[in-house]
Amino acid sequence: MIGTLFLGVCILAETNGVKPSDSWLQTPVSAKVREGDDHIFRCQPNMTSRVPAKTKWFKDRIQIATNNTVHGDKEKYKIIGNHSEGEFHLFMRHVSLLDEAEYTCEFIHANPRKQKGRLTVDVPYRNVSLSEMGKGVIVCLATRGKPPTNKMYWYADSILHSEVDPNISENSDGTFNSVSRLSLASFSKPPRQLMCSVIQPDTQEVYSQPISVASGAGKGQSRLVTVLLWVASSGFYLHYL
Repeated sequence: MIGTLFLGVCILAETNGVKPSDSWLQTPVSAKVREGDDHIFRCQPNMTSRVPAKTKWFKDRIQIATNNTVHGDKEKYKIIGNHSEGEFHLFMRHVSLLDEAEYTCEFIHANPRKQKGRLTVDVPYRNVSLSEMGKGVIVCLATRGKPPTNKMYWYADSILHSEVDPNISENSDGTFNSVSRLSLASFSKPPRQLMCSVIQPDTQEVYSQPISVASGAGKGQSRLVTVLLWVASSGFYLHYL
């Protein structure tokens, strides 16, 4: 299994004392979030009077909460914040591709108003595999990632060999697969190790899969020894199979 340490960016609608408008103290802000992470859309109207009012949350056009009461998935959503100060923030647990949508906070008062933010879910390319296609051709396959990666990189003995545009296909769930092929015949001298790397768009997170190329005993043939690589910003971890 390929693992990694995610170093992504999740934008929260923090105001730091600055009012987004005269009608709002905090508003939802569009954000990109990694699949499996939690997220908060913030909502705090500027309550200029003590007249009773309602705050509602919508996912696209479907209402999911009123004030601090969740109407939708109670395992997924929770309304947090200081309600007496008008804070009705939408907390979302373990976001998935199914959570991609536009989220609207609506303040029902004498003058109803609303603010919107869109959630986009990125999926890391955790599954990178290498296989031998035959006739000395090595195939690198990165599956179920989002957004699509436009480059794949081949390294021979830790030196960059080539930067290629992969063949990309889209899956039914909106994720993408990327494929690249490398012929060992392109080397004048066979390398001892090859590595295929994929860079996650937006975050520049690196996912890699290396293999060792060992010569067959007395036959000049090659065999592949799979090596799993756990890449993180602070280093890497190798595990031989």
